Amino acid sequence: MKQIIKNTILFLTFLISLTSFAQDKETIWWIPDAYTKVIIDKASSDKEVFLKPIEAIMSKNGKYSIQTYRGMLQPVLGKKNLSGKLGVKNISLNLNYFTSEEQDSINKYKYFIVPYKDSLVLEIYGGKTINYVKYIKEVRGYKFDEPRIAFSKMLFEGEYDIYDSENFKIDSHVRFFLDGRIQGSAIWNFYKLNKVYVSDEYNHLYDLFEFHSINSNQILNFALFYNKEDMSWKVYEYSIMKDNYRINISAKIIFTFKRSSVPD
Repeated sequence: MKQIIKNTILFLTFLISLTSFAQDKETIWWIPDAYTKVIIDKASSDKEVFLKPIEAIMSKNGKYSIQTYRGMLQPVLGKKNLSGKLGVKNISLNLNYFTSEEQDSINKYKYFIVPYKDSLVLEIYGGKTINYVKYIKEVRGYKFDEPRIAFSKMLFEGEYDIYDSENFKIDSHVRFFLDGRIQGSAIWNFYKLNKVYVSDEYNHLYDLFEFHSINSNQILNFALFYNKEDMSWKVYEYSIMKDNYRINISAKIIFTFKRSSVPD
């Protein structure tokens, strides 16, 4: 009996270690909590201020990387201090969006990444002041993809009326969820966002989607253009050229997605 209990404990320990190993291998993206709240609420305020200077943190295998605003992913090279806080040094900004003076100013501050409950906190020390920026890894059950995909999904999420190319309403109150589900549509039941192209003002030039039909295995490739004035989306068909690099977007609007209710 003792041997059975011992073997059971060893087996459970093995399972727990496997689970911990799998979780450690998972890539987790963390995005500023303040930004997610503004974009989910579809507020018209300046959202990008919440992404500066660090728009996302990535964790994997117990290691961290940061992604600065519109910049490249860069590993965190600092060390933990006596309090267990991970220092972030030599932050490299994208100088297409920041001046060299801003770059110099950024590195005069001290940055620390601190796990807190189910979030991360970026502590920013400057002189006698300390600022805290909270980063979260999911919203409404949606675990974030890489930042640009996540930003666009949160922008797209919501309820729309759908109009055809002649501006005739063909569907009402169609709901697009962050996890790809589509509710209330007579045409589609699922979407997938594959690629995001971004303009200088961080407004989307276009996003490449797959829309899956309800009554068949048909997958339609759509390029969606975002209009920040009324938060609608113009929908075009697209195809990928033979070299798998160039995108051929049709000149004719196939659909227009207009919000069923536009937030104030």
